[in-house]
Amino acid sequence: MLPSNFKPFKCSDLERLGSENDGGYVVDKRSLLSSSNFISLGICDNWEFEKDVKKYVEFKNHFYFDNQLSYRFLVINFLKNLIKFRFIDSIKALLKIFNFNKINSQYIKATIGYDTNKSISLKSIFGSYSITESVFLKCDIEGSEYRILSDIISYQDLINGICIEFHDVDVNLEKIENFINEFNLKLCHIHANNYSGETPTGIPVCIELTFTKFDCDKAKVDSLPLAVDKPNNPLLNELILKFSDEKAS
Repeated sequence: MLPSNFKPFKCSDLERLGSENDGGYVVDKRSLLSSSNFISLGICDNWEFEKDVKKYVEFKNHFYFDNQLSYRFLVINFLKNLIKFRFIDSIKALLKIFNFNKINSQYIKATIGYDTNKSISLKSIFGSYSITESVFLKCDIEGSEYRILSDIISYQDLINGICIEFHDVDVNLEKIENFINEFNLKLCHIHANNYSGETPTGIPVCIELTFTKFDCDKAKVDSLPLAVDKPNNPLLNELILKFSDEKAS
């Protein structure tokens, strides 16, 4: 069971972009269309969301960050699938090698977190690339999201919308709750990643949250998941979210 402030407001402008299952995200269309810049933190070998966003709106700037994506990484992934006789996966991996050039000009290889000799903070990204206009932000950095939450708060006046995946929710629940309370944007969507499962007390281990600066309905959603949602793992049932303000059935 999640705290009551994790329950999103109703929003009629939601749309799902990216992969059919894992790698797809629900966004508020208005926050995309009104943004001048798009920053994507975390891609790995799936840039379907970035491709859809690029088709959806003409941004002034696109910035894609990941700490492992490269031609070498993609070739190794292709060879691993080939050696294991996963021919369909091998073909998909080969196509990604050829298609990488389509995003390569916007891609920066970097680890997101604090400012060290091995990583860069979100604050430094905004400063280094002179981002002073409206931004749509995507964040899926496998646990490092907690290291940049204060930076997101600092730059919230420039952020029109954000979709962010939180990992290890059960041990970071208070951090996420504080972020929701401090962040000026409205929580308009939540989805549980069913790959990670849930704790015995019903807390999903991994969740995807979407925020928007635009007005939403004053009412909260009645039930989740929504019709726009898709399971990250199509072979497993969706996780049904429960909140502390709901009456026990």
